[in-house]
Amino acid sequence: MVPRSLALIFVLALAFVLASCDRRPEEADAKGEFLRLYPAAEVVSIRMSEDEVVARSFEITYRRAGETKAKTLKLQYMKNDKGVYALRPAPPSTLP
Repeated sequence: MVPRSLALIFVLALAFVLASCDRRPEEADAKGEFLRLYPAAEVVSIRMSEDEVVARSFEITYRRAGETKAKTLKLQYMKNDKGVYALRPAPPSTLP
């Protein structure tokens, strides 16, 4: 009985590790990346695209510090050759 329980625990742990490797970006990931790239901006809202096979897009509405007008920037994550989601194309170096 003990070896069967250990095998089940091992299989469940392995399934959990494999499932977490292909983690799709969520709104919190996009917001964190946006704020890391543009620390002087404030995120007003984020709209996430529907599930796509190899990509996930986010429309981030933001406001620059001291401004009242909001603008929108689109960030897209795509799977790279290793199956990991990364920003593609690269975001602009400065906010438009």
